[in-house]
Amino acid sequence: MDGKKMQSLRIKRKHTQKTLAEATGCSRAYIDAIENNRRKPSIGLLERLAKELNCSIKYFF
Repeated sequence: MDGKKMQSLRIKRKHTQKTLAEATGCSRAYIDAIENNRRKPSIGLLERLAKELNCSIKYFF
């Protein structure tokens, strides 16, 4: 997964790390770790991120 792609889409969709974390049920620190390629999200979280950011899971790869 490319965390920087997720970060750019999050910003484009006007989400902060905090609002995206709240909407997907994880912590702001975890979103930060994903965006900086320190953590890999589970399939379930990927699905929630894609839904919230209005994109397909494929976009992240």
